[in-house]
Amino acid sequence: TDMEDYLTADLPVELPTRLYYGVPQLKHLLFALDRYKKYLVILFSEEKTRAVEVFLTTAADEYEAPTGAGARISLRQGGRKARTQASERRDLETERTVVSRVAGKINEYFLGDPEFERIVFGGNLKLAHAVKNALHPAVADYLVTVERIDTNASSEEIADRVNQIADEVEAEHGMGLVDDLVTRQHACGRAVLESQGVLNAVRNGQANKMVVPYPIDADAFDELFLAAALNNVEIEFVTGEAAEKLNRFGGVGASLYYAG
Repeated sequence: TDMEDYLTADLPVELPTRLYYGVPQLKHLLFALDRYKKYLVILFSEEKTRAVEVFLTTAADEYEAPTGAGARISLRQGGRKARTQASERRDLETERTVVSRVAGKINEYFLGDPEFERIVFGGNLKLAHAVKNALHPAVADYLVTVERIDTNASSEEIADRVNQIADEVEAEHGMGLVDDLVTRQHACGRAVLESQGVLNAVRNGQANKMVVPYPIDADAFDELFLAAALNNVEIEFVTGEAAEKLNRFGGVGASLYYAG
């Protein structure tokens, strides 16, 4: 607010009320948006594919589509007497067609302008792994895990499981970010650690991504956040062990487009 106009963002997560005067405060909002990535959960069964959106700890929209081309597919191993080689070949070809079609639709979406930052597969694990193996490599990077999530699980159950997954994924991702910054700084100079160096890199248009520990001191990073917002620098937050390690290396870091 500038005391005349107000901009609000509805977040379905609990945040403590804070009131600040002076320099615009972005960090707590940015942390909430960074911490709770938008996940797409895709659950496969022999009859349908179910997709559930999970954002900010809450399951939002969901939709379903038939898995097979007008017919159910069989992924179960039948007895020799009950199945012929011809029927097994037909089932295998049907499975390959379904896998190719489903993977193609996922590829098409994520190679365009993806709305989601993470993918989780579940449901029929054999079908889920088959689709995983058919994904384009760039799209496979979005997939963080294949989980035992029942296709008929409630939206609340799916959201709870995704939140557990997100905690594990973000902790691992955060430590990877900090390790990468340290390696880049020592190996090729394409990273900088400590606040003044990061501020200079951001202002000079040299910074690609800024990595910040959370919780954050109320005033320490205000100038840095504003500079990053004005220069369109990506901001990521790290917590726990990753934040402790980053604090040992100056408290903030940035990856650079070029060394120097």
